[in-house]
Amino acid sequence: MRSGVLSPRKGPWTPEESQRLVTLVRLMGPQDWVSIASFMSSRNAKQCRERYHQNLDPSLRHDPISEDEARAIMDLYGRYGTAWARIAEHLPGRSDNAIKNYVNGLVNK
Repeated sequence: MRSGVLSPRKGPWTPEESQRLVTLVRLMGPQDWVSIASFMSSRNAKQCRERYHQNLDPSLRHDPISEDEARAIMDLYGRYGTAWARIAEHLPGRSDNAIKNYVNGLVNK
């Protein structure tokens, strides 16, 4: 089923779009992304889901990764490779994307 947006907007989210998404998730819950996207005139269900789970979910931490977390990430990276979601399961409050960006930042230095 499509989310009702024929040509979703690409690029950065505006603060207004982000706030609208947070409000919709509070009202509808973080499950039915097609319905949520139907209230977002310029974003599709996948964009809404990814924006929420990677950036806006209140359970996410946005502070710098601690030394203990860094050690755990590198240990888990050695064990699981680039299975970012699997690594994130061991680090509450950290998204798979945040972990991927952290590791790639170290590897690409």
